[in-house]
Formats: sequence, C-alpha cells, structure tokens
Amino acid sequence: MVCGTSNGMSHLDNLEQIVGDLKSKKILDVGAGWGRFLIEGISRGYDISGLEIDKVKIEGARREAARLGLKIDLVEGRAERPPFLDASFD
Repeated sequence: MVCGTSNGMSHLDNLEQIVGDLKSKKILDVGAGWGRFLIEGISRGYDISGLEIDKVKIEGARREAARLGLKIDLVEGRAERPPFLDASFD
C-alpha cells in the first residue's frame, strides 16, 4: 500500500527527499487515520509510531496491518496533548 501524491511519489518518498535518511529517525505520524503512511513506513523498516483520535480508524489500521503481517504502534490520543514524552521523536 502506497500513499500517493500528485507527483506520483509516495508521501514517504517526498519526505525522504526533504529530510534524507529516515531509517535513522524516530517518526511520529500525527493524525494517522487509516494507517496508510504508518503501514508504508513500517513495511520499509522505519521506526514509526502513529497517533490517532478516531477509534474506528485505529482498529481499521490495526486490521490492515495484521492482514499484511505487520505490527504497528498506533495509539489513541490528541495532537494537542500527545501521550509521549518530550523529544521522543525526531
């Protein structure tokens, strides 16, 4: 599953062009939704976690990850008060 953009590249491809090597980063996907970006990152071997407020979307993302044989770190929470320690992500 690839999250595409108007230029035909995935969002992660675009992010790599801007940031560089993502494999050395701890990434947080805020507003992870159905988990497309999160699942793509996990499948590429990235250290990526997701934050989502909608329980239905969280369960859907977990089901899709399980269907693909992936384990994702997706937690319920609000971007305004994320349930992570400061400086947990790059």
